[in-house]
Amino acid sequence: MRVEDLPTLTLREDRRAETVLGLGTGAALGATYEFKRPEDVPEKSLEIMGGVFGWEPGEPTDDTEIALAVLEGYKEGSLDLSRVRDAMLLHEGKRSKGHREPDPEGA
Repeated sequence: MRVEDLPTLTLREDRRAETVLGLGTGAALGATYEFKRPEDVPEKSLEIMGGVFGWEPGEPTDDTEIALAVLEGYKEGSLDLSRVRDAMLLHEGKRSKGHREPDPEGA
């Protein structure tokens, strides 16, 4: 789906798109504090990158990539696990090229 397609979506398609965008946004905003204890998360913070994997602003997290892989499995209607597998392998190939080890300090 492209941004240009958004105005033409049905109500159901629009809700699906909003759900996926919400998931990706939540994962991106939460990635900074992944694996941290609640008391280690500042009450107010403008930091929106980093975390234990050093995510860049706008970079999808592994949670988002996996969710997109599952959605790919439903592209033709019913769940096709081979499509999910192929999408996950594609994701893994992209990640392994730029693989990062977790930073225990959460830089």
